[in-house]
Amino acid sequence: MKIDRSIAPEIKTIENIDIKKATEYKLDNGIKVFAVDAGSQEVMRTDFVFNAGICHQEKFFQSSLTNSLMKEGTKNYSSEEIANKLDFWGTFLGMDIDKHSASISFFALHKFYPESLELIEDIIKKPTFPQEEFDIKLQQRQQGFKVRRQKVETLAIEKYFELLFSSNHPYGNKAEIEDFDKITIENLKHFHQTQYHSNNVYILMAGKDPKQYLEILNQRFGQKDWAQETTKKENNYKMHESPAGEYLVKKEDAQQSAIRAGMQLHIESNEDYNQLLILNMIYGGYFGSRLMQNLREDKGFTYGISSYIREDKEAKMLLIATDVGVEYTKKSIAEIKKELAIITKTEIDENELELAKRQMLGQTLSLFDGPFAQIDAFQYLHELNKDYDYYQSLINTIKNTTAQQLLKIAQKYFSVDKLRIAVAGQIID
Repeated sequence: MKIDRSIAPEIKTIENIDIKKATEYKLDNGIKVFAVDAGSQEVMRTDFVFNAGICHQEKFFQSSLTNSLMKEGTKNYSSEEIANKLDFWGTFLGMDIDKHSASISFFALHKFYPESLELIEDIIKKPTFPQEEFDIKLQQRQQGFKVRRQKVETLAIEKYFELLFSSNHPYGNKAEIEDFDKITIENLKHFHQTQYHSNNVYILMAGKDPKQYLEILNQRFGQKDWAQETTKKENNYKMHESPAGEYLVKKEDAQQSAIRAGMQLHIESNEDYNQLLILNMIYGGYFGSRLMQNLREDKGFTYGISSYIREDKEAKMLLIATDVGVEYTKKSIAEIKKELAIITKTEIDENELELAKRQMLGQTLSLFDGPFAQIDAFQYLHELNKDYDYYQSLINTIKNTTAQQLLKIAQKYFSVDKLRIAVAGQIID
């Protein structure tokens, strides 16, 4: 069949999302397992997700160092033996933390899944935290910390979160170089004992036929041998926003200024939240956004600028991020404010709105591209206490929201007078 390339392909509207939902199981000791059965490859991903993120630590670096050092030696294997085994089996191991959670994830070929799971059990239950590995890791972290602290991007984002949440809140506090001298191996062992146990975890699985591994998963992790009482850390912190305005972290030798700006968003409903996502897409959410067209394409102040609606367990916020030449700092801030003011005063053009909607629909579909993406989409829902209906409601909101509704949402939540602007570098008049 000959294709007439002078005719544009038909544009089809996305009506529904075909979501492969996670199935819930329980191990004998009550641990919940959420599994997505999808894909054709003989690969299985398994995540152990613990309530062991930064908000649960008692000292700076306690959460991240505990998580990363667990794989550096166990009662049965040295760090070298662990690395060699993983390499031989072709198993990828990932250790990660965020504000609230810490995860141990591995991708294993089906034929090596039992062996991989046995090793993961040893890493989770029996880490030894060797002194030599601790010293090496701590020194590496110190060096990386010093390098990052020379970057305006680091200084600006730290200041931004401090402005929104205060230095006494886990979202806004920051470590100093002397905090490296205050953390010990005993702190890591204590954190592991109190946070990494069967009463403080759930498990995610994704790939072809995960159900076949439930029995071995239960044998390894479904028993009472690693149960502990869950001890909740007393949270004495309170959120406190600094007054709106511009705050400079001065760096005399900076050639660029990093700008991080935004505000907390006290959103009243999922519908409002979804409409804010559309509004943000137009403001600074993709390459064709207003901020990009203004500061990059029209004025050449920056290589890139983006805005995000960020959602955490305890807060939602608008975050605007860009790096500009120091001579353009003041002008860039003025243009960021100008575009925010315009979007709260003028209805969005229908063509611009339609383009943003198509972009968002495409991004939403990509959330379900394969079993690993689908389990990530489920985890997002699980962590924020949402259900699968959320994604269909998002599609419906994207399709049906009008320019008039977006203007009302912009006026309800966005305001130049609410902007907290952190600048690291210099502001030249």
